[in-house]
Amino acid sequence: MDTVSYPVAPLDPYAERITSGIAMLGGVLMLPTLFLYLSGFLLTGVGVTGALITAAVALALAVWLVLNYAVQPSSYEIQAERILIRRRWARAMPVPFKEIVGVSTAEALADVPRFGLRRSFNAGVYGYQGPFRLDPYGAVFFIATNRERLVALARRERSPLIISPARPREFVGALRAALNKLPEPEQVLNFELFCDNSELRTQNLELSHALSCQRTTESALHLRAARAGEATPRWAALPAAGGAALSGCTSSG
Repeated sequence: MDTVSYPVAPLDPYAERITSGIAMLGGVLMLPTLFLYLSGFLLTGVGVTGALITAAVALALAVWLVLNYAVQPSSYEIQAERILIRRRWARAMPVPFKEIVGVSTAEALADVPRFGLRRSFNAGVYGYQGPFRLDPYGAVFFIATNRERLVALARRERSPLIISPARPREFVGALRAALNKLPEPEQVLNFELFCDNSELRTQNLELSHALSCQRTTESALHLRAARAGEATPRWAALPAAGGAALSGCTSSG
């Protein structure tokens, strides 16, 4: 299968406001330090503590912006046996097909983070990245940029992965087609083994039940013969009757 690349959806208005707001806040915090430096007050020791504090906060915001830009997704690639999520500066993130159990669009998450958000790592700075906990959906992992174009990937033994391709329905259709082409020899083998074991257990149970019914039938006939004073039970000379009685016991069980 050839690699098909899907572009990432652009930032939604909420993410744009959060990102630009933090960038502007960092710039505003640097203004007092810049003023003190240009006026020469820093050289005389006036306002040094305040300048250092505002500069440190502005620097922390700048680092936060850079880190979130580094992990922002740039494209989603559907390859032969995996999805590869390429990011701006960080290492690409592979998602093997064998981990994926389902894919669908996720319009229900369009109101995040305004509603339903209980905990998040980054809810808006250059998108939505990291682990989230949503009410009532639980733990999910976001690598998305736009809340209105979300796609959910259900994974085995891991939290669902939420991404945001520019054309979500087209991406879902292509991924489903790729997943349907994959052979699953391990699952088929396990299922076949399970079926063989089930049949063997069924045969053993049927044999045990038949032997039990035979012993029950023989005991009943012996008791009946003893009460009638017969030396030899009638069923010993009538195998067909005994077989019919045994057959009836098996069917009734």
